[in-house]
Amino acid sequence: MHLDSRQLLSTSLFLASLASLAHAQSANVLWQDVRDGVANADDQHNAVVATADGGVVLCGVTYEEFPPSSGQLVPRTLVRSLAANGQVRWTRVYSTGVWGAAVPTRVALQPSGRVVVAGTSDFGEDWFVAGYEANGTLAFEGLWDLNSMLLQVPSDLALDLAGNIYVCGAVSDPTFGSAPAVAKFSSSGTLLWSTTLDAGSQLNTVRGLGTDAAGNVYLAGSLVAGFGYDFTVAKLDASGAFQWTRSHGSLDPNGNDFGLDVHVDAAGHVLAGGYVSNDLMTSMDVSTVAYSSSGQLLWRSDWDGPNGASEFVNVVAFDDYGRILLGGWRFSIAFDREAFVVAFAPGGALAWSHVLAQPGTEEEVLALATDGGGAALAAGISIGSSGRTGFATSLRPDGTLAASFFFGNTSGDTYFLGACAGDVGRWFAVGQLAAPATAPDGLAIALDAGAIESFCHAGTSAQGCVATLVAAGVPSASAASGFTLSASGVDGVRQGLVFYGLNGRTALPWGTGSSFLCVKSPTQRTGAQISGGTSGACDGQLSLDFLQYIATNPAALGAPLQAGATVQAQAWYRDPPASKSTSLSNALEFLVQP
Repeated sequence: MHLDSRQLLSTSLFLASLASLAHAQSANVLWQDVRDGVANADDQHNAVVATADGGVVLCGVTYEEFPPSSGQLVPRTLVRSLAANGQVRWTRVYSTGVWGAAVPTRVALQPSGRVVVAGTSDFGEDWFVAGYEANGTLAFEGLWDLNSMLLQVPSDLALDLAGNIYVCGAVSDPTFGSAPAVAKFSSSGTLLWSTTLDAGSQLNTVRGLGTDAAGNVYLAGSLVAGFGYDFTVAKLDASGAFQWTRSHGSLDPNGNDFGLDVHVDAAGHVLAGGYVSNDLMTSMDVSTVAYSSSGQLLWRSDWDGPNGASEFVNVVAFDDYGRILLGGWRFSIAFDREAFVVAFAPGGALAWSHVLAQPGTEEEVLALATDGGGAALAAGISIGSSGRTGFATSLRPDGTLAASFFFGNTSGDTYFLGACAGDVGRWFAVGQLAAPATAPDGLAIALDAGAIESFCHAGTSAQGCVATLVAAGVPSASAASGFTLSASGVDGVRQGLVFYGLNGRTALPWGTGSSFLCVKSPTQRTGAQISGGTSGACDGQLSLDFLQYIATNPAALGAPLQAGATVQAQAWYRDPPASKSTSLSNALEFLVQP
């Protein structure tokens, strides 16, 4: 918290900060929102979630005087709802406890669309949850009155399919040491149970939390091993009872290995990401692991980047198709910090890696989001010789750079702490913006990555082919041709077709194989075609001019096209040895332009 002279935000510095922000914009930056709270004290946004109508809800910290007119600033939880165009719908400041202090962990949406925030109150003594209706009305609040002596914010928040709320983090044990704990609240904020784990045998630290359809809880963190730590995943059942612990790491007992987050995918696999010491203890490496719900190891996959330098993971992102993305920082040859993102495909194979080196600066990824199709937004901090700026970098599904933006004055203190994917091709990031010698303001931005987005994940055919659907051209409602959907990597000389729908995404297993049906019904099949290429090879291709098909088939689904319509498309082809005798590509979602 900055006081005295740093509370006095001069007009010239404020305008310079906004000018620097505007300079960073391009056609891809849709809007930005800057929030300055009470008395020009610190404001910071730390998490964001997209809403169904194209907007966002974010949470963070603001400061208010308590008691009133005392001059004593107390941290409180800030919750804001912004529309798709960036206009503020509502702002709420939440406080609870004796001191009125409340610091949030994350924000999430229940299936009903109700907003949920969770965090710590009274400077770390208790945990709270609070829910807001879509119009900003406070719907409920709940408290775990645990009287912890640790001044720590809970590390993660998760919701299950029923909207029940789970919070994890560190609390005081009976000896006033630290122990990991989990609390479950009902969808209306009633405390249902709480569990403190044994720090010596079950879990020593907890960083991430996930749930499955049965209400089981999975935790990612570490467990003491020798003079170091092991990357550890633990399971609790739906009542909070401990089930199992699984650990991995380097062979050296002095290794420092940490799990950071955990997720259960659509197939029920328990996926976790973090970092470990390598077996030679020469560097830290990215690490991912998958278990069955019973704790059986399915696979483990590590990544050691260029030059064998150390990689430290800050954030992990998952999608429901089994992908794991991790971001953080690594040492360059000159021992500068380089930001990186690495992606693992379903099954653990390395999909791609991207080092975001920026000469003359040190960078870290502090926020990471995936769109479900393998694309990512990495955001964080870029440290120069005179200050810090925030960066937001979008990466395509193959890991190549799509766009990169910098925000804030190079002599200020700006960075991003949270990110999420929104509608087709839209990304959001939140953090703080500060000009030199001023208190920071909350910052939120929206980025447009384009009108076409890849989602879902392609199956692998019996002969090892992976069909990849891409688009070329503009999906314009006023054109009769010129927007082509092409699937390459198809089995050679096989019958196939492109189909599409207008009712959104899904992820239904296609038999017992690796494909997913990703387009909700009703769907429209286009004409059958032969992939060409060579029998037994992966050089086949399926192609469709989507606009031409609509123009020549007036009875087809969605004809005539209307600007603003969202279309999902996927390719299907014969694969006799496979389950259902067919395989499917990835899917594309695109927004019809005027």
